[in-house]
Amino acid sequence: MSQSELSERLLELIQRRFGIAAAPGRAPGWLSSRLERAARGFVGNSELATEDVVGYFGSHPVELERLAELVRVGETRFFRDPEQWAALVAALGQRPRTGAKLFGLSAGCSTGEEAWTLAMVFASAVPGPFRVVGVDRSSVALAQARAGRYEAECRAHLPAAYAEYVEIEPNGLRVAPALRPHVSFVERDLLVGPPPGNYDVIVCKNLLIYLSHEAALRVLRSLFLALAPRGLLLVARAELPKAKALALPVLSLAPGIRVVQAP
Repeated sequence: MSQSELSERLLELIQRRFGIAAAPGRAPGWLSSRLERAARGFVGNSELATEDVVGYFGSHPVELERLAELVRVGETRFFRDPEQWAALVAALGQRPRTGAKLFGLSAGCSTGEEAWTLAMVFASAVPGPFRVVGVDRSSVALAQARAGRYEAECRAHLPAAYAEYVEIEPNGLRVAPALRPHVSFVERDLLVGPPPGNYDVIVCKNLLIYLSHEAALRVLRSLFLALAPRGLLLVARAELPKAKALALPVLSLAPGIRVVQAP
């Protein structure tokens, strides 16, 4: 069996277990090579037959999860899609000020920039208490999210209006102590559902496109059900068709900016 065929077999295992669909059809060459090298490295025998390699990962779920980390993209940054964040700020500013605590969820938060961005938005746009939870299945990514420390290049993505929420360090930046008590991170596979709660805002961007169609719909449905009344679910523009496939209500927050809104 060729290298590309081995990688496809491994990707099938990963998809069945985690719902990840790295790419439609055959895997790209770089991913195929990476999976091949890593799989034989994990097994510890470069001469092991392909069927035995596949069988090994089929019976060792912890090792399969390590392999799945190679498929995970995890790209994120502060205030990604700034127009969408600006529209959310405007929408939050129009909410009745009841004094009730706001709850937010960053689903598939990776290294945490999205969760911290949502916390900055809550802190600046709506006076009063708030809580943000970031959830991801990668313990490696969550370790950085909890540390709240990022490279110097991250400054370029942080609007000046939110500069008070970070502290500049010699080699980068860190989230300011005042914001930290309002944010927590949970290791969880979204295929089993989000952390229990009723969330006023859920952000889940550029995660669904890396899941199989069935897994993406399953995750999207569970996130919608976790929204508080009139709660907002922000997804990437490319993921909106999946919301339409579930007949979820879509609201226009601003020209070109559409989100899912709970009844």
